[in-house]
Formats: sequence, structure tokens, C-alpha cells
Amino acid sequence: MRISTIGAIWFALVVITTDTFGQAVRKRALANNPDTYKSLLAFGINANTNSGILGGLNVRYTKLLQAPLLGKTQYQYLALEIVNVKSPKEYASGSQIGFNTISNKANYLFSIRPQYGRELFFYNRQNNEGLGLSGIIAVGPTIGLEKPFMVQWQEGGRTVTVPYTPDLAGAPSAGFFSGFGKSKIVPGLHAKAAVNLELSTFRNNVTGLEVGFLMEAFTRRIDIMAFSTSPTSTNTNRSFFTSGYLNLYFGSKKQ
Repeated sequence: MRISTIGAIWFALVVITTDTFGQAVRKRALANNPDTYKSLLAFGINANTNSGILGGLNVRYTKLLQAPLLGKTQYQYLALEIVNVKSPKEYASGSQIGFNTISNKANYLFSIRPQYGRELFFYNRQNNEGLGLSGIIAVGPTIGLEKPFMVQWQEGGRTVTVPYTPDLAGAPSAGFFSGFGKSKIVPGLHAKAAVNLELSTFRNNVTGLEVGFLMEAFTRRIDIMAFSTSPTSTNTNRSFFTSGYLNLYFGSKKQ
């Protein structure tokens, strides 16, 4: 009986020790198993200091590179975004016909930005838990779309739709979609640097936040605002823009 009791005690100790050791091994394995997916395709919305809360839309694709950089996991970064760029001089007020009348607005500027760069992870998520932190550097060409701000004007007893000039001050807007056929293309270049936060993951779905700074230069000055030709008039239109931005994106990863 005594031998059986001692054997049972030893057996229980072995089971407990083995289970404890197994749990420790599993915890270490989980801690050392970062979530390094092969690729990620995501869509998002943009807010920036040149556009306001809803500045534009974007799509991004990242692909895992086999060779690490500085011992960190790196991805090839490809993105495309379309953003409305505003002048700090413009402001909006409600018009009588339901559209916004923007004082001295001459043109809209839409920036279409293909981007190529690298994403370097400083800290990977551990088995879909915690927070992923990475840095992004990307550059690319810009296709600037300069669309005239169209207004409605009485001419010869009829209403015509024409591009705004300072002589037409007070004319109501013809609507956002009017004038795209009169748009001009202005090429340019841009570069950005950002910090990316991978916030949450449910199975293969990913939610993230990209916060960064962007510089953009065009081949000529973009006439967003209309100014009079008087000597005292100050033209603040420019060809070089800077902005802080935030991209909130949702996507799916491929393991």
C-alpha cells in the first residue's frame, strides 16, 4: 500500500511537471511566432491637412520580401491614392441652390498618386495579438487633375455654365460634377514617410492606421484660387505642397 501511494505521488508530480513544462514551451513558442503574412491587400480612406476629414480614397498592397533589413521583416509597398487638395485660403458657405459657393475658388486639384516603397516592421503582432508597428517610405509620380470651378451665369437672357473668374463674384456654383471635361493634367512628384499601426486582426482580416507626412511638387503653379490683377493682390497659389495625413484601412492578408 505504501509503495502504491508513493508511486501515485511520483506519477502525479511527473504529470504536473510535464504539463507545466509543456505550457512554458507553448508560451515561448507563441511569443516567438510573429504574424509575418505573405501579402496584404487593403482599401482605406484619407484625411489630411490640405483636405479635411475626408480627403480621398486609397488602396495598398504589401508583399513580404525574403531578405530582412537590419534584422527586421520588410515588405514591398505599393499604393494608389486619389486626394482632393485645397488651398488654405478657401472657405465654403451654403448657397441658395444647395451647392457650396466657395469664395474665389478657381479650380479643384485632385492628386492621383501611384506609390512604391518599403515597409519595415519594428514590432510584429504575435499570433494575431497585440499591436504591429512599422515604418513606411514611398515615392512616386503625381498626376494632378486641375478641374475648373464652374458657376452659373445669366448671359443674353439665358443661363450658361462657365469657369469662375473674379468678375463673376457671387455667381452660384454649377455643381461639383460640372467641368470635368475642361480639366487639365499637371504632372508632378511626391514622397512620403509614415508610421503604420496594425490595430486588429480577425482571422485574415486586418484593420490599420497609417500616419505620416507627404511632400508634393508640380511642374507649374496650380491656380486653386482666383485673384484679381490689381497691384495689391497677393497670389498664394503654389506648385509645392506639404501635408500631414492619416489613412484608415481595412483589408485581408494571405499567409
